Amino acid sequence: WWIHVLMHRVPWLWAFHKVHHSIEELDWIGNFRFHWMEIVVYRGLTYLPLIALGASPTVVLWVAVVGTLIGHLN
Repeated sequence: WWIHVLMHRVPWLWAFHKVHHSIEELDWIGNFRFHWMEIVVYRGLTYLPLIALGASPTVVLWVAVVGTLIGHLN
């Protein structure tokens, strides 16, 4: 949630995130419309702190899987 808030509030991040909001009709496929740099930002801000704190690769993988499922099911 905080990363998404940053995407809206930080101008250089909004430049990437606004692609997601450029759809003209709100539907399920809009969730998959995004700028590729948004993935870099999300993954970096999510997984790098876990790795820096010493989380095992298995934990990072589970965070990725569960986070992706929750994100798409929302």
